[in-house]
Amino acid sequence: PINIDWGPDSRPQLVVDKAGGLVVTYAIFQDKRFNGRVYTTRSTDAGASFAPPVPITSDTTSQRFQTVGIDPDGRVFAAWLDKRNAARTIAAGGTYPGAALAYAWSDQPGHFSDTRLAVDNTCECCRIGLAFAGPGRPALLFRNIFEGSVRDHAVVTFENPTTPGKLRRVSVDDWKIEACPHHGPSLAIAPDGSYHAAWFTGG
Repeated sequence: PINIDWGPDSRPQLVVDKAGGLVVTYAIFQDKRFNGRVYTTRSTDAGASFAPPVPITSDTTSQRFQTVGIDPDGRVFAAWLDKRNAARTIAAGGTYPGAALAYAWSDQPGHFSDTRLAVDNTCECCRIGLAFAGPGRPALLFRNIFEGSVRDHAVVTFENPTTPGKLRRVSVDDWKIEACPHHGPSLAIAPDGSYHAAWFTGG
């Protein structure tokens, strides 16, 4: 009895944590303006039953397009597109293109730590690519909003669990569009440390 997010790029996510628990995240629509809320739940009996779902963050503004992964040390990491800064800026009379890239770590089974924002003004409706450059070092590939509403891709690799690194442009397609394509990228990091990205563009 929930209005699950049916966006084609907003997909449920499943990982297995180091204790063998199944961690599931999914998003719902809170209203008809496509403001979302991401929930998480965990199973300790191989999926026979799940704990009551809880929001991944206490902020109720809007979260969508979550991605979840396990770093080399077995820690659960989640990232999503978040509208809290957009809502505050617009309420104060300012302008705020797109959304923000938010993240949190699961420091106890089934629950995530306080949310932090890694990047402002990302494209608002594309899934996120996730890989790990090492323990505590997620790498996030996402459609960014560059100057002039160019919707090309960028990557941020964390220096440590709470320090996002520099934003680096990946695609230079110069796709200018005043909308979100609803088509995010994929990312893998090979054992030699090389990054491999794939994406759709109209540029």
